[in-house]
Parts: sequence; structure tokens; C-alpha cells
Amino acid sequence: MSAWPPTSGEVAISNRAFPKIEYVYTDYANAKFADEDVSLGIDYSRHQLLVGVSMRF
Repeated sequence: MSAWPPTSGEVAISNRAFPKIEYVYTDYANAKFADEDVSLGIDYSRHQLLVGVSMRF
């Protein structure tokens, strides 16, 4: 499994509010399953975008 989470600096919306944008790419290894009748291969990766606002008190 490998992941790549880039980050960036903070930009203030106000004195206490900061936006957050995060992109995460995760690549899970290939998996192969075999039975007498069925053979199945899986290549799974995930792209995830998270958006939010953090508040400082």
C-alpha cells in the first residue's frame, strides 16, 4: 500500500477561521483470489478529497 497526501500552508478566512483542503491518493496492492471454479483479480486505488473549515479559540 502506498499513499500520497500533499499539504499546503494556512490562509486565514478571518482571525479564527482557516480553510482546509486535503487530497489523498492511496494505492492498495493487487490481490488475486482463486478457487476451483472462479479466479478473481482486484487492483484497487482511491482518490479522496476532503474540504473543511477549522476554528481556533
